[in-house]
Amino acid sequence: MKTRLACAPLAFAVSLAAFVVLVGACKGDATHIFSARRFDPARACLDRYAAVDVVSGDDTGNACALVCIANANEYYVTRQCAPYPPLFGVWSSDAGTIDPVCASALATYTRGDTCDGDAGVIHGDGGVANDASIASDASDAATE
Repeated sequence: MKTRLACAPLAFAVSLAAFVVLVGACKGDATHIFSARRFDPARACLDRYAAVDVVSGDDTGNACALVCIANANEYYVTRQCAPYPPLFGVWSSDAGTIDPVCASALATYTRGDTCDGDAGVIHGDGGVANDASIASDASDAATE
């Protein structure tokens, strides 16, 4: 009986050491959710921030320069810092050449135009438009 009690602290110490080693080994494999605002080119507005991908590394925050990321005709804008999702192209407004849809997405962010559900747009100046008024404005512009 004495042998069991004498081994208990040793078994606990070994278990604790193994746990610390495992936790330390996992720390280098950090990931975080990369979020951005999807651009709707038909309505020229941005959805609210949503998860786009899970990327490696610690979360670096949302205080970086505005960028546009694109993959398979899906365009997003974000101020989230790198690392960016690996399968996305990345453009910024100060790049020499920029994807034209990304240029529109960055301009939309600057204007503050947010998609409102399926039918409308909330403009940065506080105005609201629905699909009918957007279509009418596009039609008027095409005839001018």
